[in-house]
Amino acid sequence: MIIHDGSDLAKYWARKMEGLSQVRDGSRGEIVRGYSFHGSVGIGKEAWDIHPIDIRMVDPTGKDFTCSADVMRDQIKEMLSYGIGLEQLHVFDRGYDDQKEFAFLDEQGLDWLIRMRKNRNVIYRNERGHNIRLVAESMLEDYSESKNGIHYAYHPVWIELDVDGEGKNVKPYLKRYTLVVIDHPKYPNPMMLMTNVPVESLEGAVEMYSGYLDRWEVEDYYRFFKQTLDVETMRLMKFQKLSSFLRLLMILSDFTLREYHKSQDPLSPSGLWEILQSSYVPAEETLIMSPYVVTQAVSELLQEEQLYGFSGQMDYSPPTKQLALFSPAQFLDSFS
Repeated sequence: MIIHDGSDLAKYWARKMEGLSQVRDGSRGEIVRGYSFHGSVGIGKEAWDIHPIDIRMVDPTGKDFTCSADVMRDQIKEMLSYGIGLEQLHVFDRGYDDQKEFAFLDEQGLDWLIRMRKNRNVIYRNERGHNIRLVAESMLEDYSESKNGIHYAYHPVWIELDVDGEGKNVKPYLKRYTLVVIDHPKYPNPMMLMTNVPVESLEGAVEMYSGYLDRWEVEDYYRFFKQTLDVETMRLMKFQKLSSFLRLLMILSDFTLREYHKSQDPLSPSGLWEILQSSYVPAEETLIMSPYVVTQAVSELLQEEQLYGFSGQMDYSPPTKQLALFSPAQFLDSFS
């Protein structure tokens, strides 16, 4: 599947920079100066099976800026133009439960899953104007099914659309979707998921719920992206340079993730990690090999000359361990 979600880059030290706006720093719960960005990230079934596709910073002060949703639509259209995401399920959180998004995704021919907010109205059993929260409760009372202590209900609903995929007004028409409701005993309110994929069995409802839960993998990626690559310390002042550097770091993060997966596959060479294991001793013996450790290892080895200090010699050569990282004979497989 492909997860589409936004996040923020806090810039506590910033005063006047292009594109700065008010953002919420999720790690501190504070409103600060910074940048918003949208990410599209592929998610597989294994641990850290994460594939960053595109990341775009948002400049609300730019002359071409209309709204964040338009930035995401442009991002999706460009991704599709390269043939990426045509056969995957596209998953969105609350905030994208809007008829403009439904129409846009439908016109792109995509399968999608969106978590709904409780203030939306749907057409249920041929009756208009039903609050989706009341519909969800009715579905659970009438014909819910259980698995592992969790109650599921699924039923077709209709939504009236009066815009097309570009957000232009059109003659109103009804579109049939499926509402999947999940009542988990740990949570006070049921979760409501809307999808254009037919759900006709308990197994299908469970699959949709599992798919949405996998959306949280993108949070792990953003945490890795911010904390390990330390993108919030970027001191470039121009918005375009910042944006380009952000996407460069996305490529670096993808490389690190691919190296991590090579090390997990016993049937293929482990690439960079094989070199690191022979030359890198982590400061903490309890560290478990992960993308975090791969990045930390590369960073420390590339800075190893700091341990020696400047000797005053003009023909200074990097330590052997640094050279090993870039030895063509050993490192070639890392780029394959």
